[in-house]
Amino acid sequence: MTIWIAFGWVGFGAAGGHLPELRVGIVAVGCSWGLITDTMRDGLHKALRALGRNA
Repeated sequence: MTIWIAFGWVGFGAAGGHLPELRVGIVAVGCSWGLITDTMRDGLHKALRALGRNA
C-alpha cells in the first residue's frame, strides 16, 4: 500500500474507490492499494532503461 500526503490548497471532501483520499483545507491524505503504483513504477523503469539509465 502506498500512502501520500499533499500540502497546499486542496479543498474539502473525500473520495473513495481505487484511490481513497481525504481533503481537509490545506492537507490531503490518500492511499493506493498497489496495482496502480506497481504499474507506474514499471513504466518508469522501462522509460529509464530506454534512456540508457540503470533502473
